[in-house]
Amino acid sequence: MLVDVDLKSYFDTINHDLLMDLVERRVVDIRVLRLIRGWLKAGVVEEGKVENPVRGTPQGGVISPLLSNIFLHEVDRQWSGDHPAMAGVRLVRYADDMVLLARTEREAQQAWELLRQQFAALLLTVNEEKSKLTTTQEGFCFLGFEFRQRWRKVYMWPRQKAVTHIVERVSEVVRTTPLTTSLTEVVRKLNPVLNGWCTYFRVGNSNRIFHKVDWMVREKLQIWMRRKHHIGWGKARVTWNYHVLHDQFRLYRMVGKVSHLEAMGAC
Repeated sequence: MLVDVDLKSYFDTINHDLLMDLVERRVVDIRVLRLIRGWLKAGVVEEGKVENPVRGTPQGGVISPLLSNIFLHEVDRQWSGDHPAMAGVRLVRYADDMVLLARTEREAQQAWELLRQQFAALLLTVNEEKSKLTTTQEGFCFLGFEFRQRWRKVYMWPRQKAVTHIVERVSEVVRTTPLTTSLTEVVRKLNPVLNGWCTYFRVGNSNRIFHKVDWMVREKLQIWMRRKHHIGWGKARVTWNYHVLHDQFRLYRMVGKVSHLEAMGAC
């Protein structure tokens, strides 16, 4: 059993006073503390009006990820205690994305109630609609991956939302490139996008998804070349086929880049 946890508007609801209390446990330099408070209280311009927030960390601010992790580190610290509800339950957290892993539904429920209490003490609101108790058989998403149990083993691959995102990025690059541009230049612009996405998702069991994304990327380029040269769809697919795009023009190929995992053990 596991609990998929979602915090409602986490970065916008962090209490400044509580956050500074946690920072002051390790930082004593008055100048640094004053600078951090200045970051937190910096005005935000919305529709031409300046607003001074009393909660939350500045979106896009260089220090926001660090401050947010300091805030939730308090949950990590409490979770490493000896509370009975924590025994046999593992909390996995990356920033505000987290899951609770338990062997039984009872353990998961008890741990979930304890985590709710910890969030309440930090004045954080749980998104009850998105947080859920589930199983590996039903599957869950975490950090862009979908996890699902098959034949007593848990596998992971890029979730559909991540696939949609990379296809949209490729479409935007290709669509906004003038038809007077060479195919070599288009590929040069695409390769860093494809490389970055592939590098993140190459672990796990992503090969089938990589085949799908490679095919869709080739299709986007073939459509672009069809418009560029005013030719039919069939001729475009033959002229700029798999070998031409990947071997001649060096289009980044995801297939073959997977670091295969033999699942993640029996459940």
